[in-house]
Amino acid sequence: KESENCDVLLIEGVTVSFQELNEDARVPEDENEPNLIEKINNIVRENPNRQMTFNYYISNIERILNIIKTNPRTVVLDAYYSYVLKHATGYQSYYYQLDDKDYGLDKNYEVEFEKLLQDEGSYFWQLDTLAIEHFDRLKENGIYIHSNATPLGDFDPKYAPFVKRFEDHNIEFKLVGCSGHAYPFDLIEIIDLIKPKLLIPIHSHHPERLYNKSGDVLLPEKKQTI
Repeated sequence: KESENCDVLLIEGVTVSFQELNEDARVPEDENEPNLIEKINNIVRENPNRQMTFNYYISNIERILNIIKTNPRTVVLDAYYSYVLKHATGYQSYYYQLDDKDYGLDKNYEVEFEKLLQDEGSYFWQLDTLAIEHFDRLKENGIYIHSNATPLGDFDPKYAPFVKRFEDHNIEFKLVGCSGHAYPFDLIEIIDLIKPKLLIPIHSHHPERLYNKSGDVLLPEKKQTI
């Protein structure tokens, strides 16, 4: 509402890279953050005697805070992710550390990595870049939850081998995500509500799919100064 009739609206168009504009291109009713958190927590509750690991996108601060506050197990993050969370919110999470950097974290919250590798019931811990180097030491019959972490999806050549590695090691791979990008129909609704004088769609393979009933559209070219 505050942006209504703005001179210029720059808007991302990730989903119109892959979907046409139609009534079906709305966010599914059950695809939202509260449902996602509940799905993750249910997986943990239903598997009390299995090693549980996960990964998430580092800038998704609200998601990891909600997981920490509601998960039935103690959530443990990689030290760098814990550092980012603390500096963004002031919250000190439990963490493990595999590098020798000083992140200024409270040592009382540190969990030994070896303890995590042996755990099957107390911790829900992050399997990030450094930890995955120890992949062969994970327990078989464990569960790994991939929550919009990298590699992000099938479009990334690294994704299929990443998933297969879990299958080969007899670890159940669960994809539990929720996109931060607006769906095509919602993008148009946002544009229609704001009514910009000039629309500039960015970050999209098909920016031309976004239109502006209230004014002009500029499709920027590489290296163009606006």
